[in-house]
Amino acid sequence: MSSYTTSETDEITKLTNIVRQLAHKVQQLETIIESTSHTTKSYTQPRPRSHTISTLAHMNDNVVPSMNMNAFIDYLANMPCDAENVIHKKSAEVIADLIIDGYRNLCAQHSDKSNPFIPPILNVSNNDEQNTLCMFDTNGSTWIVCTHEDFSQLTQRVHACVVIQCNRWREKHVGPPRSFYSNTSDAPKEPILERDPLAMAKHQKICTKIYSINLKSTGLITRTKKLVTTAVVLKV
Repeated sequence: MSSYTTSETDEITKLTNIVRQLAHKVQQLETIIESTSHTTKSYTQPRPRSHTISTLAHMNDNVVPSMNMNAFIDYLANMPCDAENVIHKKSAEVIADLIIDGYRNLCAQHSDKSNPFIPPILNVSNNDEQNTLCMFDTNGSTWIVCTHEDFSQLTQRVHACVVIQCNRWREKHVGPPRSFYSNTSDAPKEPILERDPLAMAKHQKICTKIYSINLKSTGLITRTKKLVTTAVVLKV
């Protein structure tokens, strides 16, 4: 015979049901936490680099630049350019804008959609891999992933183009450099033209801007690279 009264038995039954419900909820929470931890691990795992390899293999087989890097650099050094705009730009923009402007000018010249201009440096994008900056290796005639060292060398070459553009602006608006020695020959001397002091002052600002750029700065290379990657994207 049970020593519990009817009311006590009912209370025990209620408590037992509550405990069972709590145990069931705990089990549900443990299941949710376990599934969440597996999902988090899947998101935090690094993506395999095989995507880049397959992307490069596709590019090497199907994508050929319209000109190699040397020809592209020569174009940047000689294309029409208003060098005085560098005064109002940030250091990264000075270099990146010359690359982007050159790309846009060449795209305009190759307006045929069946044969568009493809530069030797591209930001490759596909469903698996984003923002892979690739450069066409002239020596190996193949596409390679652009490393920090590769882009640093490109930055220095483009900076040299900016200097050439500055010198061209000086020739046009200030005049050619004057010799530091006196001409003692009997040949008649050409008259020395007065130079515009405003143009000379502007040229000084251009030079100060260009030669103050720290090409070895990691921050400069990173910002320049970010600007360039937004200029042209090849979807494969």
